[in-house]
Amino acid sequence: MEGLLRCERCDAEYEVRFGIPHLKPAADPQNEVWKTWRQHLEGFEARRELRESSPSGQRAARWSNKMKAFAQFVDAPAGNMLDVGCGPGNLRRLLDPQRVQYFGIDPIPVDEVSEFPFVCGIAEALPFRSGTFSSMVVRSALDHFCDLHAFFEEAARVLADGGRIYLEQVVHGSGGVGGLVRHAVHAVKDVMDDVKTRRQRGAAPKHMREFSQSSLMDSIDGNFNVEQVESYTSNWYTPTQLFVRMQRGNALVNAG
Repeated sequence: MEGLLRCERCDAEYEVRFGIPHLKPAADPQNEVWKTWRQHLEGFEARRELRESSPSGQRAARWSNKMKAFAQFVDAPAGNMLDVGCGPGNLRRLLDPQRVQYFGIDPIPVDEVSEFPFVCGIAEALPFRSGTFSSMVVRSALDHFCDLHAFFEEAARVLADGGRIYLEQVVHGSGGVGGLVRHAVHAVKDVMDDVKTRRQRGAAPKHMREFSQSSLMDSIDGNFNVEQVESYTSNWYTPTQLFVRMQRGNALVNAG
């Protein structure tokens, strides 16, 4: 429950607090991008606490429906699955525990992580041996990562040959009046969250980046081949979610 973990290879030490291994790198790069990310993370934690303390029934139902749609999209092979940016790990409830062993990693631990195998860490430095997982999911988290290239390099390393990533991500700029309305609603929600939390207003973005469908596909590393893409929209005013399935490989597939 408490103590230290020591790496036999490099002799680095990591704390265990309340049963949670804290396996973030000893020091992340000291540049302006990572400084912005650290500020962003503080704001994200404040907004998460606000939403959990005053949940909206309509929002909870919308999130639940979206998660169910994504779970149907995920046809994960049997084996170990890593949820990067897992939050409370709700997706695990929709998986077959006889086929899939669920693991989570997130830089911000929440109470629910005591219910499943979890480590506190970051996407850019996954603290697992090469080839550990047969699948990986990233749900509404890619826009919060600091270094996408580092993440995809790490993902390719910890996935076994033929391993898959299942990605869920908000995209903007779908065109037409509906696309403009969805983008405006998303922006207003971010401003309202910022005002409510009163934290680092103007000091850091609410997302490290925003994606269109084309920029999201362009961000996918050449270590992965895109196999399937689906769009999901809860209603006329919420942003489009893109579901992407990709397989670890060597050739870059032009997904358009």
